[in-house]
Amino acid sequence: MKLFFVVASLLAASQAISIGAPKAGVTIHAGQSVSVQVIVPIDTSPAAGEEEISLVVGIVGCGSSACPAPSADLGEALFIGQFQGQGVIDNTLNAFENFTFTVPSDISGPASIQVQHAFVTTPAVSLLYKFLNSSFTF
Repeated sequence: MKLFFVVASLLAASQAISIGAPKAGVTIHAGQSVSVQVIVPIDTSPAAGEEEISLVVGIVGCGSSACPAPSADLGEALFIGQFQGQGVIDNTLNAFENFTFTVPSDISGPASIQVQHAFVTTPAVSLLYKFLNSSFTF
């Protein structure tokens, strides 16, 4: 039974989500419209029974300290809903969804776009969370 949980954990870890745009390190300005692309791997395994629960995209100012981990602070929520892939990235098994947000006016200096993706897998029902972030200067 322990082996099952180890294998399930490794499979879940291999299905990491990512931010395709904007690229980390770019400078974005408060009040500016910014496009965020969230990329989610497509699971093609025979047991791939994933049920979307939620996707949260937030932004958090970091000030003079390191940006918080997204599992600790998602910041100001810019989107709360379900991931609904808009297409597949060429020659990959990755789906994407694009979002356009206006950067809040109270964000300045180092900041981070934070993402949380929650879903349930079957046949052994497991609730999984994926977190990621990408740092920017505002």
